[in-house]
Amino acid sequence: MGEGNIILANSMLGSDVVIGDINFINTGAIIEHEVKIGKFSHVGPNAIICGDANIGENVFVGANAIVKQGVIIGDNSIIGAGSVVLNDIPANSTYVGNPAIKIK
Repeated sequence: MGEGNIILANSMLGSDVVIGDINFINTGAIIEHEVKIGKFSHVGPNAIICGDANIGENVFVGANAIVKQGVIIGDNSIIGAGSVVLNDIPANSTYVGNPAIKIK
């Protein structure tokens, strides 16, 4: 666990989770086993990040979004609220929808 992180009430962190510095994990978020989150990222309320996912630096995962197991999200990316991410997301991208598709 890095420094300066904020983890709000009713959030769950699974085993072997690695979180960098200065991240915000919002209310009710679920971060499952062996997830890695870089620094300066935000996980929205009730978002679910499934096991063995890798979230880059400066990433925003919106409210109620789901990131499936083993997915890699590149640095500086945005995942819209309610999106379901099934595949890797390249850096500097914006994805929304179910399944998530690139809009920027």
